[in-house]
Amino acid sequence: MNLSLRVGRGPWMVRSRRGASTALIIGAVVLVVVVLALIAWPPPNSVGDQESAQWYQSKIVDSVAVASSQTSDSIDFYIDFSNGMGEGMRAARDVNLEIIFFLGGRKTRSYRVGASPDPVLITGRLGEGATDLLDLRNYSDKASFLRPPLDSILAHPERTALYITDFEKVLPGAPRQVAGAPKPHPFDVTAWGQDVFRAWLAAGNRIDVFAFPYDKPTAFGGAAVRNHIYYLVFTPRADAVDPKRFGNSLAQFLANRFQQVAGGGEHFIYWGEDIVRDAMPAGAQCRANQNLRVLECGAMRSATPAEWYWVTADALIGTEDDAAITDKRIVTLRLEPRLTFLQDGGTLGIRVTDVTAALGEVRRFLDDSAGAPAPDTSATTGEVESNLPPTPTASTLPPAVDAPNTFKVVYNATSHEVGILLDSAFDPPQSPVTYRIDIVLEAGQLADQSKADAVLVLNYANGYQIRSLGESLKFALRDIASNVSGRTLHTIYLRVDP
Repeated sequence: MNLSLRVGRGPWMVRSRRGASTALIIGAVVLVVVVLALIAWPPPNSVGDQESAQWYQSKIVDSVAVASSQTSDSIDFYIDFSNGMGEGMRAARDVNLEIIFFLGGRKTRSYRVGASPDPVLITGRLGEGATDLLDLRNYSDKASFLRPPLDSILAHPERTALYITDFEKVLPGAPRQVAGAPKPHPFDVTAWGQDVFRAWLAAGNRIDVFAFPYDKPTAFGGAAVRNHIYYLVFTPRADAVDPKRFGNSLAQFLANRFQQVAGGGEHFIYWGEDIVRDAMPAGAQCRANQNLRVLECGAMRSATPAEWYWVTADALIGTEDDAAITDKRIVTLRLEPRLTFLQDGGTLGIRVTDVTAALGEVRRFLDDSAGAPAPDTSATTGEVESNLPPTPTASTLPPAVDAPNTFKVVYNATSHEVGILLDSAFDPPQSPVTYRIDIVLEAGQLADQSKADAVLVLNYANGYQIRSLGESLKFALRDIASNVSGRTLHTIYLRVDP
């Protein structure tokens, strides 16, 4: 039998055993290519790239992180008009005028604090008449109900709030004898604000305390002593973590102003995420080990700072096995908390998950969105009907999968350098994998507060002091520092190809 196989048309069409062999060879080659393609599947972008990682971090991770701290353009302004405030407010005249200018034109609700058990809304124009911050005659209230404003601030965590006070809370009833006091007095000596501060800070929100110095006649007679007017600024987390929004915030405005205060104005930041980080360097290596070949890297825009790296498993293992390379850290960065947690006993940990599947879905969504046809207008309703694919959410994307025995973290307490190392049990992936590496706080301890202790205090005659403000903040921070396990400080997305 003469076997023939049609493999084409035109002059190159053959009918022979030789033609059949040629066709079989071509078919075999095609089959091999298909098999190799299937082996290499998924294609590079389906396991994630920097764009899909950026989308995932900002739209999924950040949305979960800031869900409990939304933001509003409104500012609540509370002014303590008790009779101990006048001298200090006059001394801080320039600062107070600039605050009024800053608040002008913004959505501001101003409240008078003092003799009334609840803050009284100021309906007239702030800075005039009974609300003139510079007129000493307005500071005449014999009582100071200072706690209700804090409760109101906590009840509206989406709003920025400013509270101007000396934090000298007067208790109702007759003066009482307190150990160490020159004579009986009506002032609350407890850390009466700690629960509000704790709840505000535990939600990731920020408190800035600006202290303006002045000399105040004491309630017990004698020479005037150094005290402070305190400007407490409460900033929601959603504003605090956004550089652009925070750059236009009241806290940033006062921070710039207090750098120019004559006589030693002080600024204290209370925020668990107030961490000094080196800027992400430009260049092919970014923060990676100079001996490691990096295919791609870059910084991300994120509420929790994050970075992207793309390497091969061979490059990672080669760097680890090379005896001539003494520094085995894959990526190194500096994390120096200014307030809490890593001094004197704070420890870091690492949480590694495989987010390959999730980033692949994000990549497909981005590609489908870019190629989607223009929106249609319904002929029946006239409404615009989108042709975009459904937006992925945390509940619809494949979950991150724990990836133990892959990487580990080291921390140098002197230099504040944090390094990511390859785990000795690392098993090279057989196909491209994207790891999300979270540097997390495992244990923390409160940083030194001696400077704040000297400023956040009410001074009286004969060296007597009431530390309600400083102790309230310190106790709140101490509680938070002891319960920080698992909090993410920095994230690295590391794509590893075979």
